[in-house]
Amino acid sequence: QRVDGRLVSLNIVHLGLIAFIPLPHQFLGLYGHEPIAYVFYAGVLGAVNTMELVLFLYARRARLFRVEPSLPEARAEASRHLVVTAGCLLSMPLAYVLLGLTPIIWIVLLPLARLVVRRQGVAP
Repeated sequence: QRVDGRLVSLNIVHLGLIAFIPLPHQFLGLYGHEPIAYVFYAGVLGAVNTMELVLFLYARRARLFRVEPSLPEARAEASRHLVVTAGCLLSMPLAYVLLGLTPIIWIVLLPLARLVVRRQGVAP
């Protein structure tokens, strides 16, 4: 419903991180045999996801939503982001062991996050 300067600043950081995604993606294409390429990609994806959580929490705290999310909805949204961020962080050291299989962790995060939200009794 509303926007303030801090939300705009947070959103610029978020969009900057999103614009940065092609670089680690290119690293994966060029250096897919190196674990650091997977670590770099997971770090950027985790940062983007964390920034989405920060945006959501700030907008909720500042009451900037047209329709305020209920507490269960807010918890479910936070849980969803935390699962994805934790999965990205977990995939970073595992990249040194799994290497090319690391993207499987990232793919599994989407249904896992959805399951966590569903278990909280909130529709995803």
